Amino acid sequence: MSRSGEKDHYIPVGYLKNWKKEDGQLFVYDIKERKQFERGPKGIAHEPRFHGSIETEIRDNIENPAFDALRMIKEKEEIQQDTLDRILLLMALIILCNPRDRRKRQKTIHGVERIQKDLQQALDLKNPEVPIEKKIRILQERSKYVELTIAEQNPEATQKEVEEKRKVVEEAEEREKRAINVAESLSMEIPNIKKIHEILRKRSWILLKTEENLPEFITCDHPVSFSPIYDISETEGPIYIGYKSANTYVTFPLNPRQAIYGTFQRLEESEITIEANEKGERVVAEINGDIWSSAIRQVYGKSPFLPQVP
Repeated sequence: MSRSGEKDHYIPVGYLKNWKKEDGQLFVYDIKERKQFERGPKGIAHEPRFHGSIETEIRDNIENPAFDALRMIKEKEEIQQDTLDRILLLMALIILCNPRDRRKRQKTIHGVERIQKDLQQALDLKNPEVPIEKKIRILQERSKYVELTIAEQNPEATQKEVEEKRKVVEEAEEREKRAINVAESLSMEIPNIKKIHEILRKRSWILLKTEENLPEFITCDHPVSFSPIYDISETEGPIYIGYKSANTYVTFPLNPRQAIYGTFQRLEESEITIEANEKGERVVAEINGDIWSSAIRQVYGKSPFLPQVP
């Protein structure tokens, strides 16, 4: 993981470097903006203080060992259990610690907290034993309570001064809230990394290698793609799938020419070379399609996604 000020990379720089060109840049396609641009690995897939105080621990215990494994697999073109375990641990980190799922969890947590607070406030407003000062605060805290508090502290304050101090107070509250959110999120995410790692280890994994004339594997800001083996559209009734589900496969690109593929079905081979023919192109396209579908917002590649404009 690389830091730039207070930015933590939820997709490590050491992983993204595998897709950089000779000039150190890689191609980025922003799905929301529908535009392509070039950027270095340090400039993508990061958020402020995303890993908080355990950034160093994650880097030393998960990311750096995985980077060594990635180099060994690329050089030897084979995968051993030890190197596979280190890659699977990195995948477990990516599965659990990502901004999309973290925001969903936080939204749920804060929604429940808001309901609980609203209920308590409603009870306090109806309770005759609650002091009138607290009831006034309850009624005003959602609008101008901060301004009222500042004005009470300094009755001579001008509106401009009140506004400036209000902004300082709100920024401090936002920083505190974000720090709490990171701590809350990590307390739920980190204990489950080992569990996800064990689930991934139960799958049979093979190394996929492509011949030079085939298109390259891409990656993204959530590169662990997870898909059902069967066609969901042909299945009756509700479908519940997860990393424990039997009829599913997981793919994870290691670099533009290598990826790993995991399923609960027993696989005889430990590695497969995808040949440069029409069938091979379809296989690479299918894997890249899964990776694209797994993206949160950005897709990365060593080659451009759109035609280069002269």
